[in-house]
Amino acid sequence: DLDGMVAQIDHVLVNRLLDVWLCESKRFTQGVKINAHGEFITFYDGIPRAVPSPIEQTWRHVAVLNHVLASGVLALPTRLGFTLKPNIRSLVLIAGGRIGRPSEPLPGIETVIMADQVKTVIDRASERGNPLDMAKFVSGDKLRSFGERLLALHKPITFDWERRFLATPAATAPPERPPAARSPAPSPEAIRCQDCGALLSTGVANFCRVNGQHFGNRLLCRACQAKRETPAAVRIFG
Repeated sequence: DLDGMVAQIDHVLVNRLLDVWLCESKRFTQGVKINAHGEFITFYDGIPRAVPSPIEQTWRHVAVLNHVLASGVLALPTRLGFTLKPNIRSLVLIAGGRIGRPSEPLPGIETVIMADQVKTVIDRASERGNPLDMAKFVSGDKLRSFGERLLALHKPITFDWERRFLATPAATAPPERPPAARSPAPSPEAIRCQDCGALLSTGVANFCRVNGQHFGNRLLCRACQAKRETPAAVRIFG
């Protein structure tokens, strides 16, 4: 992030010739097709869907890094008193299915490669480079130092997960109220036999209510029920 310019770069590779490769990684399980207009189309369950052009993304990344180098905020390696300027390049690394390329030449199409080709492509580019580039050849220590300074410019992205997923942030959330004390449930009124006063279960009391004509409409325990004349058709509840 410099002067309002931001780049989210997936991978940065630097070699001792100070070639800096900015790599954008994409995974397209069912492959990707690039049409003559530079539009990227991928497939989900066989249905084509347009996706943002990773070529355009890498061009923006290159512009941001060139701006960083021009600003002077990044100390560059030197050799024999001369400042060595890195050569910024880009690649789009595709993992997954095949790459469908347009039949006509398209700017940047050569940067789109399969992910497993990255070493071969970088090595081949170094072999085809200008012989004068060897003058920029730096030691391993200088390369490591340059990489560490470049890494120091990185600012990890942060997310306010609380604001994103919670309706009310914890900082402003009202304090939790303690749960209200529950009053003990009133115990049901004891039911007693209306002859001897013994406690009755709910089942015995209901039996007496249903068969009230046999017990004089009184609630009686089993013993008091047996004392009364009970027709044979009536079973004493037990």
